[in-house]
Amino acid sequence: MSKKHLSILVVLVVWALAGPAAPEPVNPAGTHPAPDARAAPDTATPPPTPIDRLQLRGQIEQFQAVVENALRQDVRSTVLSAPRGAYLEDYGAVFSTEASLYRIRPLTPFSSIPYSRQELEEAYQAALQRVGRLKENLRQAVAEHGSLLEQLKPDHTLAVIVHLYNGVPDPGRPFPSQLIFKARAGSVKDHREGKITMEELVRQVRISQY
Repeated sequence: MSKKHLSILVVLVVWALAGPAAPEPVNPAGTHPAPDARAAPDTATPPPTPIDRLQLRGQIEQFQAVVENALRQDVRSTVLSAPRGAYLEDYGAVFSTEASLYRIRPLTPFSSIPYSRQELEEAYQAALQRVGRLKENLRQAVAEHGSLLEQLKPDHTLAVIVHLYNGVPDPGRPFPSQLIFKARAGSVKDHREGKITMEELVRQVRISQY
């Protein structure tokens, strides 16, 4: 066998032992190599900033005073229990208080004359007017001073529950036992940053009654 034929034989043997080259990776959209997912930049959302509980406690105490002041704007309103606030994980801040808006003469052993229909109707209508004023006052207070609760996250809720005392229960004269005011902390933040007006924020404070 000549040297030329021997050289060709050696090349063929080496090629056979090495095997065919591995196919180049392709992506489904074309023939270019698929990108290495491990080399992709890290786009994960950074963890949220934790709430400073100590600061939040101070902010809640400040807002408690705001709620009480709104209740006392009507001189005929009586605060039966001082507003108390608490932070609820994954919900927000909730405040609760009790008030009496109903005014009528008391019945005593020395003055036990039954109420007349006129007395009952006048006391009822006056109480409803106070409920209306309380809604306006507290709704405005939540909008104007909700920014005190800076530690709340945008998806949190600011809620104020007012339990109302009904002086003379009467099925014919329904009277709410609870008023609930709710606002998104995100809406308060939008106003603080100038994204919405105070009028828009006030309208976003929702009121429910039961």
